[in-house]
Amino acid sequence: MRRRHRPIVLLLGVGLAALGSASRERPRAAMPEEPSVELAHLSVNDHEEIVYTTPEGIFLKSGPRPLRLVAAGEEAPMTRGGRFRTFGPVRINRRGTVVFHASLQGGEASSGLFIVRARERVRPLVLAGQLAPQTRGRFAAFERLELTDRIRVFGILPIPETEVVIFRAIVEEEGGTRSGLFFALVAGGDVGALVLQGQPIGVRRGRYRAFGDFSTLSIDAFPLGTVRIAFIAELEGAEAPEGIFLMTLFPRLSEFARPIVLSGEDAPGGPGIGRFEQFRFVSLNRNELAFVATLTGERAKEGIFETVIVGPLVFFQSKVLQGGNVPFGPGRFERFGELSSNNSEQLVFRATVIERDTPGGLYLVSLGPLTVTTTVAEIGDQAPQRDGRIAQIGEFILLENGKTYFHASLTDGDAREAIYIGSARRIFPTGIQR
Repeated sequence: MRRRHRPIVLLLGVGLAALGSASRERPRAAMPEEPSVELAHLSVNDHEEIVYTTPEGIFLKSGPRPLRLVAAGEEAPMTRGGRFRTFGPVRINRRGTVVFHASLQGGEASSGLFIVRARERVRPLVLAGQLAPQTRGRFAAFERLELTDRIRVFGILPIPETEVVIFRAIVEEEGGTRSGLFFALVAGGDVGALVLQGQPIGVRRGRYRAFGDFSTLSIDAFPLGTVRIAFIAELEGAEAPEGIFLMTLFPRLSEFARPIVLSGEDAPGGPGIGRFEQFRFVSLNRNELAFVATLTGERAKEGIFETVIVGPLVFFQSKVLQGGNVPFGPGRFERFGELSSNNSEQLVFRATVIERDTPGGLYLVSLGPLTVTTTVAEIGDQAPQRDGRIAQIGEFILLENGKTYFHASLTDGDAREAIYIGSARRIFPTGIQR
């Protein structure tokens, strides 16, 4: 465990990667430059079952003791001798289905996406080297993934229901690589393409150049459920260089994704805000689409915005802007990172702050017509028991009940890392720590 503080390093390219430092009645703290993170990835469902990765494997905590789902070094099925080496992002849904990314050693595949449930065997969903649909190549790398809850698909597929994995991947084609968003059905294992680099964006001129953050929403209904995907895309040959798009997978795959907001459009928030410039993160729920965007105005250079879509109409509202007051001041927001929203009009976001005795943390803002902001956890806050102080905040997720689960690296205590629950400005232990 490192006890020596060093200057904070903030990585916004991949998501304000981990903030560093202090709380209200203590000197300003900082995060270590190169932390050794072992509890790297986590996911929690609305039953508050926690799945997380360590160098030893993937574990599920739904009772007093964790259950190991997958072990490092264990043979990966259908890979001709490949074994699990390291574990990447992991997701769990209400049903307890877990999807995860893993790199492999030996065998015929270098990596893949896999499915597992408690006390069941692991099975592959998509493997590197497998043919990628609607391309002339094979999957080479997997970058990000999401897992939906179970939806009904009566009459569309020869199965009554399924869960869906949405993932971003790199495809290796003759003469180069190509990125895209894809889906895989947990029941049946079918894999399909949603949008691909170089594909026309629709009735507008231009093509997709690259894909950024994305967010999924599943709504189960009889006889057909719905799966929607919101994603950020860079464009080429179009009037706007970037945009946020929305498409539907079920009950019918959209022919073209619908543009919700494009670079160059006016941003809400009053004089001095200017126009939308670039988009960084998105979060989709039943009622709203929230996103982080940079701006061209003088009053604020970035902010968090909310979009409500009613048929063909799209309504925008600014929720938090650069320079806005941090709750329970002093301090002002400087930059914004990843988002996590629920269907109860709540959004948790990562932010760096200035003029405060911490460089940042996690904050919660209400969605809908009213805007109320509060603090979930900040760097430098005292962790529960004798764990120490929070030195960094890693992955986080907001549940429907308003609780925020998050990973923290720690200093000056008995633990190096832990997973905590933030709720009503208090931090509670989960019993998971290193």
